[in-house]
Amino acid sequence: MITWLVLIVGGCDFKASTAVENADSGMWNAGLDGASDDDGEADESDPVDPVDPEETDDDRDGYSEVNGDCDDDNPDIAPGVADICDGADNDCDDEIDEDAEGDTYEPNDTVDYLLGEVDDTFEVTAWLDDDTDIDRYRFIYSDSWVDFDGLTVALVGLDGTITYKMSVIDVMTEEELFNAFNTAEDTELVFELETGFGSDSGQFRVVVSSLDGGACSNPYTLEVVHSDWWK
Repeated sequence: MITWLVLIVGGCDFKASTAVENADSGMWNAGLDGASDDDGEADESDPVDPVDPEETDDDRDGYSEVNGDCDDDNPDIAPGVADICDGADNDCDDEIDEDAEGDTYEPNDTVDYLLGEVDDTFEVTAWLDDDTDIDRYRFIYSDSWVDFDGLTVALVGLDGTITYKMSVIDVMTEEELFNAFNTAEDTELVFELETGFGSDSGQFRVVVSSLDGGACSNPYTLEVVHSDWWK
């Protein structure tokens, strides 16, 4: 009988000591403190850094607001996108329609766009971006000493909404041959080179600017006409 009591008491002491040791080792609490699971990966209770909405590319065009996208809801608007005539800042450079596709004569703000030699009629359709934009063109005109030829330079199709200034300059002498503004009633500005004996051959520069802006939606037409009664 005594032997059985010893065995029972000994078994109870062994289980108790084992439980205490396990409690001290922390194994009972493993995975419950929010630090990590058994595999070492963070669980859902770990804090997550918030995402800055300006760093998210919402329209999936390759640019976020942090990268310079000025309209992150429109995939057709982003840095480097071709500028089109739509009244929007397509390329996010803080300018509207300044390089809109279709004006093949830009950039001609400081350098003349060469039209070549005018033998008949040369017509240019372009526009001014704003009141700081200046369009410059240069052409060659040749006539004979008898001078039956004629030269006409005209800014046509004006509707009075923009006040244009047109200048015609002799490139060789830098003499300004013509300088005029249109009024609200004018539909064109016209310069005609006088005919007569002596040659008027040379290079001429035409400068077009405005007092009150411009827009690609409101283009102008420049006509350079070399008339010859022999033809």
